[in-house]
Amino acid sequence: MSSPGPAAAHCDACLTANARPADGAVGIIGTLAGLPCYTTPAPTDGAGPGKRAIIIATDVFGLPLPNVQLVADAMAKASGVPVYVPDILGGDAIAPAGFDRTTFPAWRARHGDAETEPHLHAVLAAIKAAGAELVGVVGYCFGGRYALRAAAAGLVTAYAVAHPSFTSPVEYAAVTVPAFFACAETDSAFPAEAVAEVKRTLEAAAVPTEWRHYPGTSHGFAVRPPPGDFRAEAARDDAALAMAAFFAKHLA
Repeated sequence: MSSPGPAAAHCDACLTANARPADGAVGIIGTLAGLPCYTTPAPTDGAGPGKRAIIIATDVFGLPLPNVQLVADAMAKASGVPVYVPDILGGDAIAPAGFDRTTFPAWRARHGDAETEPHLHAVLAAIKAAGAELVGVVGYCFGGRYALRAAAAGLVTAYAVAHPSFTSPVEYAAVTVPAFFACAETDSAFPAEAVAEVKRTLEAAAVPTEWRHYPGTSHGFAVRPPPGDFRAEAARDDAALAMAAFFAKHLA
């Protein structure tokens, strides 16, 4: 079992699913690199990804949560690039309801770099083998660490993170590919001080970077805004569209 990566406090927002109804999802769940994977739009006639692809590295609720599938749909529609949401949690996603927060440390220990990263790398390899030459990766919360690490390893063309967890500012300094950040106003996992440090680092290195800051939001908003919080829901939608535009540009 590996180290789970940099320590970070988890908050209620980290572990609150705020599940959406799955009605309207246009992709399909199939298998990619031996893992369950949501693909949107649904492929036809066995078509591969083409030359471009986007992969989403999920939060702790993983592929089963409908929220991430609907966000993937919005991103694919706006960017014109197929989006893949693989099960990087190995069938061990946190259940949306009834989760006992006291068990989270044990769950986290089961999902360190050595357990999680091979899933994402296998999917990246499979998509490239199918013909994709320009690949972007998005990381939400827990998945932000693995989007960052894939970019640092030179495995993707561009990357995006939304309220990433378990990262430290120094890790971003190792990445030179274009980056996109969607930041919450209140976020103990990626607080304002860390945001400012990462900004300074990437600006000094002249890394192409785009930032979106969403007032009135908290950690998790880009996938799991509180139901009825229209400001947070609008921020979620804006972040998906902004990421779509970012990838349409950098995967051109």
